[in-house]
Amino acid sequence: MSESSHLALKVVVIVHFILSVWGSMFFLTGTSYMYMNAFVLAFGVWAIISPESVDAVLMFFIMDVISIVLDAVFIGVFASMNHAIGPTLAVDTYRFCLGMSILNLILKPFTSFILYRNYQERRGENAFPNFGFMEPGHRSEYQPIGTSTSAPYRPTYVETAAPHSTIEKNPSS
Repeated sequence: MSESSHLALKVVVIVHFILSVWGSMFFLTGTSYMYMNAFVLAFGVWAIISPESVDAVLMFFIMDVISIVLDAVFIGVFASMNHAIGPTLAVDTYRFCLGMSILNLILKPFTSFILYRNYQERRGENAFPNFGFMEPGHRSEYQPIGTSTSAPYRPTYVETAAPHSTIEKNPSS
């Protein structure tokens, strides 16, 4: 695993940890939000401490995708509780926590993409297919005009004409 993808994995876990803590500071957001994000981050820590494990980053990716749906449900359920809060300070705290939860939800598709790329790297796959023209050492059969090569390109499927040897000329004529 490359150092940059390992660093990206650490940044993903740290950013989601901070946003999850800020999002769950107010108790009206529900303990389910806090537990779900703690569970997802546990898979993230597992993926960091075992850099060769494909299962760790796959589980982190799957749980991150599932948490996108669950975050949307939690925010939808708990966002309307603003009227149940009394003092102005509590309303401001609630709005801050709700904003951090929404920001956490907005960042999750991007981090899911990063996790998927990390999963592909750990499996040994190329991130994007190269279709044979970007491989190192690969030589194209295309020859630009005006360059000389030692052996010109000749397709094998083209037939060339040759004289027939069965026709004999009459030597007297």
